[in-house]
Amino acid sequence: MKLKVPFYPNTPDDTHCFQAAIRMVLKYFLPEKEFSWQQLEKMTAKKKDKWTWSMRGMLNLKKMGFDIVNMEDFDYIRFSKEGGKYLIEKFGKEVGEAQIKNSDIPQEMKIAKEFIKVFGNRFKVPSLNDIKRLLAQGYLVKCSVNYFTLYGKKGYAGHSVLVYDTDEKNIFLHDPGRPPKRNLKVSLKRFIKAWAYPTAKEKNLIAFRYRP
Repeated sequence: MKLKVPFYPNTPDDTHCFQAAIRMVLKYFLPEKEFSWQQLEKMTAKKKDKWTWSMRGMLNLKKMGFDIVNMEDFDYIRFSKEGGKYLIEKFGKEVGEAQIKNSDIPQEMKIAKEFIKVFGNRFKVPSLNDIKRLLAQGYLVKCSVNYFTLYGKKGYAGHSVLVYDTDEKNIFLHDPGRPPKRNLKVSLKRFIKAWAYPTAKEKNLIAFRYRP
């Protein structure tokens, strides 16, 4: 049986997909509480008109009592020292320059130093089996994907979706949009193509579970 996970759409400025995913996580595990966009922006170190990195949000949800599993192949130590140079080396020109253009890199470099102290600097590329295992353990799973690839288009835009179920051929997720799509069914083939962009080494996930 698929989980009944609350859904929140992205805001009209189309830069709050991460906050929307976090809002869904918080409402699912803490249904008695409400979080405004302003609170979520502060919680995730959101900058106006910029994309959101996950580090500050992960740090704050951990302080709130959430179990968090982070899987990715990303060297936070190098990023904290080299910033955009490391991003271009790691992701290539298209993705690296898009990240630089749409991020506050000095802010994220500073947060990375704090992040390392709490979460370490581990390297693990997640698999579809990791998503299935974490869902079975009661987590909700946030994945970053290429929005355009997810819908069979050309181009790149980093985008957060919240995964809550899978079957043999499909993955089920909430896409904050825009446009927003609740309970979206995506073929595993299409999802993996968007998740593993530009290469399989870029697959990532953050799993959240609350255990008071």
